[in-house]
Amino acid sequence: VYDISVLSHPLTWILLLTLIVSIVTQVNYLNKSLDTFNTLLVYPIYYVLFTSVVLSTSIILFQEWSNMSAVDIVTTLGSFLVIVVGVAMLHLFRELQTTMKQLTNQLSQPVEREGLTEEVSASGRGRGRNKKEDKYGLMDNVVIESLPPMREEGPRVFIIS
Repeated sequence: VYDISVLSHPLTWILLLTLIVSIVTQVNYLNKSLDTFNTLLVYPIYYVLFTSVVLSTSIILFQEWSNMSAVDIVTTLGSFLVIVVGVAMLHLFRELQTTMKQLTNQLSQPVEREGLTEEVSASGRGRGRNKKEDKYGLMDNVVIESLPPMREEGPRVFIIS
């Protein structure tokens, strides 16, 4: 039985020293950035950068992707892209204040469609004009009054049931 101790290799000590220096540097700059910027700005950027570094090191150090199929690699990259876009959208739209009334008014405004003519009414008026339709016809069937009242402050949560 041939057993090699990991602690006898210099690479182990180099990686351990690099890890300690990285952690100290990371915590130092994280604290400085939290003193300078808003938490809502720092943590999403920190999360995305940390996830990027973890993916990169797993590719390089562990050669994790050498045994993965192309579908698994594309799925991993796609899910990482979804995380990045989701974090960016959460940050970009955090100040968006909208009410249910504003939302329904925006969705129910008529839009002109070219090529569609209005149906001829009983009086014969309306020929040759463009038909105006709602952007979302389903909004007519939604009972808005049954929804719970929205808070003026804090995050907006919509429950679809």
